[in-house]
Amino acid sequence: MKKKWIAAALAAVMVLNTGCRGNETPAAEPEQTGETSEPTEAPADQEPAETVTEEEEPADEAVTGGGSPWIDSDLKENISDGMTLSLKDDFHLYQNYDWLKDAQFPDGYAQYGAFTQVALDTEAKATALLQDDTLTGHDAELVRSLYNAILDWDARDAAGVSPIQASVDDIRSLSSIEEISEFICDPKRSYGVPCFMSFYNSTNINDSTSYILMIGGEGFLLGDAAEYSQRTEMGDLYYEAQLYLAQEMLPKVGYTKDEAKAMFDSVIDLETKLAEVSLTTADMMSPDYYDKINNIYKPDEAWALAPAFPGEKLINAFGFGKAKEIMVPEPEWVKRLNEIYTDDNLEQLKNYMVVKYVESMSPFLDSSSYDVYVNMSNMLSGSEGRVSDESMAFDLVRSALTTPMDRAYLERYDETEAKKRITEICKNVAAAYRDILAEEEWLSEETRAAAIEKLDNLKINAVYPDKWEDYSKMDLTGLSYFECNKVISDFSMKKN
Repeated sequence: MKKKWIAAALAAVMVLNTGCRGNETPAAEPEQTGETSEPTEAPADQEPAETVTEEEEPADEAVTGGGSPWIDSDLKENISDGMTLSLKDDFHLYQNYDWLKDAQFPDGYAQYGAFTQVALDTEAKATALLQDDTLTGHDAELVRSLYNAILDWDARDAAGVSPIQASVDDIRSLSSIEEISEFICDPKRSYGVPCFMSFYNSTNINDSTSYILMIGGEGFLLGDAAEYSQRTEMGDLYYEAQLYLAQEMLPKVGYTKDEAKAMFDSVIDLETKLAEVSLTTADMMSPDYYDKINNIYKPDEAWALAPAFPGEKLINAFGFGKAKEIMVPEPEWVKRLNEIYTDDNLEQLKNYMVVKYVESMSPFLDSSSYDVYVNMSNMLSGSEGRVSDESMAFDLVRSALTTPMDRAYLERYDETEAKKRITEICKNVAAAYRDILAEEEWLSEETRAAAIEKLDNLKINAVYPDKWEDYSKMDLTGLSYFECNKVISDFSMKKN
């Protein structure tokens, strides 16, 4: 089922950021009159009417202890004319009903919120900066180079899918599991290609002052491991969207649509084997999740879980070889990978690399590939149309080059006063919490002291950091968008 999410302004958490890190999903803001009607609450002695969508009645068993079943009022499809509103059942819906009912989604957006206009104002100022050739300095040169490369559709269309064709041909030529191992353990040769195992630094659960190397899977095409044993409507949606992307993209690199379908289903079959021993989304929400994943191994112990897979060689090739400990959230998944990683599954392993590689690279190629990617994204999110190229490019620059974008923005737009103002607001909030903690009678003295200690050690990071990351050695001058993405990816990997 396609659903659109809508977030009202009166949320419990407000994000204050006047720099370039605005709303994560910028969208156009419809005209608002500021008028608000006053919904009438049901009388206290009257049983609240059930609030339902027009499509289906909620199951009776969903109601426990009387009252109405809860309906997610941040889903646009759940808001209709003439709904019965109750302060007790849903204060959020009661207070924001008119806004939620009338707000319209702009093209290309699956989420929309009342803070969007703030983000759009920031985006307009940042885009003007990106389009200003007179702005000097290394940060401005970096973000402008990436922005222009993204929007250079003539160059992107001229290149077509050639940036990925050599890698696809390379994968097709592999004739043994040993050759696959050589391929994935060569970072330059396998750039962007899924290597079956992900690896990255993460905060150590047992010591938050240190990092630890984590190894695990690369995610599933159907989103949740549970979808491979009991397919739901959401799983069907993911299957159709990802299959569409595969059947549109793989013919561009030398396969037929029928071959693309067979390869895609081969990948689903491989992922089904891995999903059998993988954590589901429900597992990740369970109270004992961190206990389940907190499995610390010495390197030799970790690699002993999968002796057939070149794990040690792989992390050495990518610069993580000095790790003294490795966190393995899913040991059974690593063991299952070891069982699959054989010559008997050679073609299936190659299909896995090709399908997921080509799909992941689609937004970085020519305009037709980008269009296919947008269509797939709309299928998954329920959005329609597409954002402007300029808005898309700004969002990509902000995401890929956050520090240079922020620094260039602050070079043009002074936010010193905003930093002071927001820092003061944060201090006032902390002081108010300190007073509240001091007066709470239900807290033990030990808990109260620990809470106040934590409060007193908060570090306020408002608008921009005190220390910036160093991008001085990065150069994107004259590079294509695909080449820019590779340089940025390499930079992030080295940093990690």
